[in-house]
Amino acid sequence: MTQDVTAQPVAVSPQWRTASTLTDLGRLNADWLQGRLQGEHPNGPDEVADQIRPLVPTLAAANTAGFVTLAASIRPGKVRAHDGERWEQLATVTGLIARDSDELLHRIATEAWRAGIQVFVHHPAAATDSWPIAVTTYDGEPVEFAGHRIGMFEMEALWEEGTQQAAVTSTTAAIQVTLIDPEIGRDHRLWLVLDAVCGRTST
Repeated sequence: MTQDVTAQPVAVSPQWRTASTLTDLGRLNADWLQGRLQGEHPNGPDEVADQIRPLVPTLAAANTAGFVTLAASIRPGKVRAHDGERWEQLATVTGLIARDSDELLHRIATEAWRAGIQVFVHHPAAATDSWPIAVTTYDGEPVEFAGHRIGMFEMEALWEEGTQQAAVTSTTAAIQVTLIDPEIGRDHRLWLVLDAVCGRTST
């Protein structure tokens, strides 16, 4: 008789259910990024991707400061070519900030403008659709997009796994902010913007 060694799905840590506000989610996001919170992220990833690990100090500080990043939205700027296939990626990240965080929003916009980083802001009450920006291309064809407004039902689906309703509601009521570096393959300037916003460095 052989033992069944099929890997079990990684569960969302029960710690996520302690969150009831956007600030709580930001704190837990920072813990998860830094490896202090085991298990799957509510947004889906089982662990921090290798390409994201160098950015962890910046992302953790941003989450602690009130810019709550969406786990699957983080893209370093990369250009890769292999066997005649070419991938090009713009550095990008989408985060949520509370509606009363005018100062934080102003700092983000100011630092991004200084660094030549594009900023896309969507308020929760906005009823109009927005055009997505291609941030990853494969042999010239767009395969990933960012900068568009994430609808309420999609946002709920991103956070409802393992969290309580109050936390989910805080994400649907938040302002969505996407930062995109318009230069393909550049992987430092956007993260320096977040560092400056959080007081880690100055652009």
